[in-house]
Amino acid sequence: MDVDAIVKKYIDAWNKREVAGLLELMHPGAAYYDAFWAETCVGRDLAQYFQDAMDEESFWYEQIGSAIKTKRGVVFRYGAYQSAELTNGEAEHYGAEILVLTDGKILTVTDIYCSADSAYLEEVAELAERRHGLPSHTNSGLGALKAARIKDGLSISFKKDHVYLDPNITMSALADKLGCTIEQLSIVIENQFHAEFRDLLDAQRIDHAKGLLQNDPDGWRALDLVSSSAGFRSTKEFIERFAEIVGVTPKQFCRQQQMTHISQEDSSLT
Repeated sequence: MDVDAIVKKYIDAWNKREVAGLLELMHPGAAYYDAFWAETCVGRDLAQYFQDAMDEESFWYEQIGSAIKTKRGVVFRYGAYQSAELTNGEAEHYGAEILVLTDGKILTVTDIYCSADSAYLEEVAELAERRHGLPSHTNSGLGALKAARIKDGLSISFKKDHVYLDPNITMSALADKLGCTIEQLSIVIENQFHAEFRDLLDAQRIDHAKGLLQNDPDGWRALDLVSSSAGFRSTKEFIERFAEIVGVTPKQFCRQQQMTHISQEDSSLT
């Protein structure tokens, strides 16, 4: 297969949203480097990475100009459009793909966003062929764009939907709600929030409980109600987690709030 045919099949696979078509072109040990996100995805994770990219950004890609053959492959420019009907206008963005080939298969892809001239692309291609980007490997095919979407969805689930108030919420259910896998959700929580799922939920629940107790300093007399309202399964668990996270028991917290309230009233009288 000549390089022009590979380029055409590569672009067609993206436009048809055919992950299998892309994988057929790839070497078993292929790697994909996205210069914009500065990350590399390799091996078995490529399928998920490609699928997420297609789901997140439904562009129509059009080759611009002729492909440039290099020592070990080919480089070509492309325009990314909102649809196939809009390719006569200005693209959403322009870029170039550098394909390093071995035995007729794509060994590495380097994707750069630019509107570069031929001389620059040949220089970048030479660099890519010698050193395939900066290998900050993605986990389980989870790219930066997908991770950002999961993080945003998680924030909405907490701030607007208050999912943590459901004592039966599971990581599986939340992952389904966000349209990702449990593993991907776990990675985002660990990388973005530096916590485990249970700890993140309980931190949100304790913040909610603190708000209830601040509005009612005598709330410690009905901790069972505060506990269930905040999403805990038992009052005992609530008290233990409150003390771990806040540093004082709910009763001590309420006393602190009462003292603060008294001090503020005294100050207003002077």
